[in-house]
Amino acid sequence: MGNIDVATIQKIVASCQCIAKAEPVIFPKTLIHLPSRESKTKKDAVQTAIRVGRILFNKKSEQDYIDFLILNTILGDYFGSRLMKNIREDKGYTYGINSNLVELQETGYFIIATEVGKEFVLNKGI
Repeated sequence: MGNIDVATIQKIVASCQCIAKAEPVIFPKTLIHLPSRESKTKKDAVQTAIRVGRILFNKKSEQDYIDFLILNTILGDYFGSRLMKNIREDKGYTYGINSNLVELQETGYFIIATEVGKEFVLNKGI
């Protein structure tokens, strides 16, 4: 498995040419942070998805990136993380919660994501 011959690779590349861009994609240097809240209610839903995020830096911010990467790992980047222990194991609000540091070409963002039972949502309709 995983041993693909050159002819097969060439066929895959040729079949993808119609969707490939000829010129490189230009990304904005920065994202604009527009604080907002959005809610979509679904009748008879048993869970509510919650996402909280913030625009940050990317890997080019060497010292900040490494420090924040370590912080994110402790906070929510693995099953035994602080978020998982506190929100899942201690309080029983969710089956899973995690945090991620996403690096884009020119910027990045931090996000915490979970799904909780609808009985645990404090501000319904926000």
